[in-house]
Amino acid sequence: MPVRRIFNRLSESGPFQTLRTELDQRKRDLKLRGLPGSLTAFAIAQATKSLSHPILVVCSDPDRAENLRDDLEKILDDEHVGLFPSLDISPYDSRSPHLDVVGLRLEALDQLTRDEPGVVVAPLEALLFPTISPEIFDLAIREIKVGQDHSPQELSDHLVELGFERVTLVEGVGQFSVRGGILDFCSFGNIHPVRLEFWGDEVTSIRGFDLSTQRSVEELARVRILPCREGVLVQTLADMYDESITAFEKVNNLELTLLRENLMDFGAFDGIESYLTILYGKTARLLDFVQPESYLFVDDPSGIEQLGEEIVDKLQKTFDRQKPRRGEPELLAPEHMCDIPEKTMARVSSLSRIENHALGERDGSIDFKGITGRNYEGHLPVLQDDLTRLWRENYDQVLLCESPGQKARMEELLLDSPAVLSVEVGTLHAGFVFPEGRVVVYNDHEVYSRHRRQRRYRRIKEGSPIKNIAALNKGDFVVHVDHGIAKYLGLERLAVDGISRDCLTLSYRENDKVFVPIEQMGRVQKYSSEEGATPVLNKLGTATWERVKEKTKKEIFKT
Repeated sequence: MPVRRIFNRLSESGPFQTLRTELDQRKRDLKLRGLPGSLTAFAIAQATKSLSHPILVVCSDPDRAENLRDDLEKILDDEHVGLFPSLDISPYDSRSPHLDVVGLRLEALDQLTRDEPGVVVAPLEALLFPTISPEIFDLAIREIKVGQDHSPQELSDHLVELGFERVTLVEGVGQFSVRGGILDFCSFGNIHPVRLEFWGDEVTSIRGFDLSTQRSVEELARVRILPCREGVLVQTLADMYDESITAFEKVNNLELTLLRENLMDFGAFDGIESYLTILYGKTARLLDFVQPESYLFVDDPSGIEQLGEEIVDKLQKTFDRQKPRRGEPELLAPEHMCDIPEKTMARVSSLSRIENHALGERDGSIDFKGITGRNYEGHLPVLQDDLTRLWRENYDQVLLCESPGQKARMEELLLDSPAVLSVEVGTLHAGFVFPEGRVVVYNDHEVYSRHRRQRRYRRIKEGSPIKNIAALNKGDFVVHVDHGIAKYLGLERLAVDGISRDCLTLSYRENDKVFVPIEQMGRVQKYSSEEGATPVLNKLGTATWERVKEKTKKEIFKT
C-alpha cells in the first residue's frame, strides 16, 4: 500500500524516532507540535506501533474523529483501528441510537479491553455521556471455543439478555435462531454471522456463514459474542439495577415509575441508553476502559476544552425546550445525563497521555515541523511549480488519488512535469509537507478543491421499504420503525446547524411531527392493512408503540 510506504519513510525521520524513544522510556506526559493534515495520523500510528496496549485518541468533533479513523485505517489496517462515536440522538429522544452506531461503540470497547496494539478514536462528546461499565461488559461477552461445553438453552437465554432477537432464520445483526443442535447468531465484532454445532452441550464446530445463501464460508476455532446494546443483563442483574434506581430516586427525590415498568415489561427496552447513568453509576464512561499501561492521545487540548462547554450548553437548551412540552416526571436533568467538561478533562490529565498541540510553543515538545498542504483549486501550473521546486530540494513526492481512473487522469495531466512524482491510488484526509523526512503528500481532491468521498459503515442490509420518494403520496399512512403509525405530509427542506436537507414530514396524533432526513428513508415503510381500514395514529413520547412491537414479536414467535 502506498500509504504504508509513506509511513515507513516517515518513521525513519528524527521526530518519529524521538517519539518512539520517549514511549519506550515510558514518559508519562508527551507533547507534540507541527503535525498538520494527515501527519497527525502518522504520529498516532507510530505510537501504536511502539505500545503493546490500545491507544484511545480523543479529538474535538465527530468529523475530526472520522477523518483520523479513515487515515489510520490506510496506515495500519481495519482490524487495529476502531471508532467510538457519540450517540447520534439526544438523550431526551426516548429511543436507542441506530444499530450502526451501537455496533461501532461496542466493537471499540471490545478493542480497548484487549492486550494487543490498536487505536480507538472518539470525539469529546462520546466521553461525556455514559456507556456500559467495564465490569458489566466483561460479564456480557461470551467467548466460545470448539470443544468447550455450553448449554444451548443457557446460551440462548444469555443472547436474549444481550438484546438479541430470536427468529426462525437469521437475516441481520442482533438475531439468533436455534434448530436442533445448531445455533446461528449474527453479532457485532464478527465478519460473518456464526453457526455453532452442538453434540449435547459440547461445541463441535464453529463456522462463519453467508446471510444470503446460509452456506458456510469459513471454519473458526473460537468466536466472541458482543452485546447488541449498552443496556444489558436486565434479568440477571435485576436486583442490582433495582438498588441503583432506588438509590437514585432517594437522592434526587424522583419516582422512576416508567423506567421500572419498561425494565419489567420489555427488559432492554428501546431508549434504555438514556438511563445508563442510573443503572451503572456515574463512573461508567469510556475513559474507564483505558488500561493503566496505555496512553491517551489528546488532539488539540485547547480546542477540546472549548467545545465541551458548547456540548453541555446545547444539552441544557434541549432539556429546557422539551420539559414543558412533555411534562414527564422522569425527564432527567442534564447533570444526570452528561459529565461537565472540567471533570472529564481532570480525568484525562490523570492518565498517561500524548498531547498534540495545534498552536503555540510548548516546553519540551517534540516539534515535527510539518507544513500544511496547499489547495490548488484546479491551478495545475501552480502545482507543477511546486512539484519542480520540491523535486530540486530532493523531496519524495506522492500524489494520492481516489480511484484508478482518477490516477490515470492525473498522470496524463502531469505528463509534461519535469519533477519525479509517484501517483498512487488511496487518498488521505489532507496532504502535508514534511521537511524533516523530505516527504510531500498531495491528494487529488485538494488539487481540485472538492470534497473527499467518505466511506460510511453499514453493518446490516436493512433493505429499503420505500426505495423511492415517488412511491409515497401526501396523505399516505406510513410506519416509522421507532415512532409507529403516522400520516405522510410531504417533503420539507429544513436547515439544521447550518446544513439544509430534505426531510419527510410525518404527522402523529395531536399534530406532533417527526422530520425524517431523506437518507434515513429506509426506516419508513407504507402502512398496509385490510382493504378500507383506517389506522389509528400513534402518539409520540409514549411506550404504546414499543408495547405493540413487543406483543407482535411474541405472537410471531408463538406461531
